[in-house]
Amino acid sequence: MNQKRIPIDTNIITNKAVKIYEKIDNQLPSTSANKVPFIASHGWFEKFKKRHSLRNLKLKGEQATADTDAARQYPQKFAEIIAAKSYTPDQVFNADESGLYWKKMPEKTFIAKHSKSVPGHKTAKDRITILFCSNASGDYIMKPLVINKSKQPRSFKGININNLSVYWNANKKAWVTATLFTDWFNNRFVPDVKKYLLQKGLPFKVLLLLDNAPGHPKYLQYENVEIVFLPKNTTSILQPLDQG
Repeated sequence: MNQKRIPIDTNIITNKAVKIYEKIDNQLPSTSANKVPFIASHGWFEKFKKRHSLRNLKLKGEQATADTDAARQYPQKFAEIIAAKSYTPDQVFNADESGLYWKKMPEKTFIAKHSKSVPGHKTAKDRITILFCSNASGDYIMKPLVINKSKQPRSFKGININNLSVYWNANKKAWVTATLFTDWFNNRFVPDVKKYLLQKGLPFKVLLLLDNAPGHPKYLQYENVEIVFLPKNTTSILQPLDQG
């Protein structure tokens, strides 16, 4: 934790050490052809920790409790759903969102060994949400959907958002809402998957696996698309897109 109460991790410390070395080195006359460049290696960092009596402390945060019993039973049920309609791995899809806190600080920080706690710090909330979707075979990965707070950010001046390498949408909190997810499902997922399966010579028969996030409405439906939901509190264990 630095003087501004911002958490610091290994990368921050080693990168800062290299910058300090380069600044000092540039101020000294270059007199040796055998000068060895400084590398803030793991070994150097371990010695630095010992010399300054630093220890690693995990900052407090919320952690969901997973329902291990439900998670243990569901794979068999899901296998039965697949077998009942003879879905191939190319026809089984999983979609999930991830929040990208692009100003987020490390979850752990280094403090002096004699310190028992760290002062509080304000966590940056700046974020975007990214929705990913892939099939079970890994043969098809959809273009991600990025949800920002602004439909047309100032940094996109003169840029056609339809030409981006991602799908783009927005709401004031940069969250996936039922409305945004329904729009993605009807106007992105269905057309894209239809085109993919046609190219593969497969019928449009799709199984889509979702978790119970508030933005995933239970009323979604489309002909030949079967939507199933993971049991509550099992996402961290069962959600395919959460595992990597």
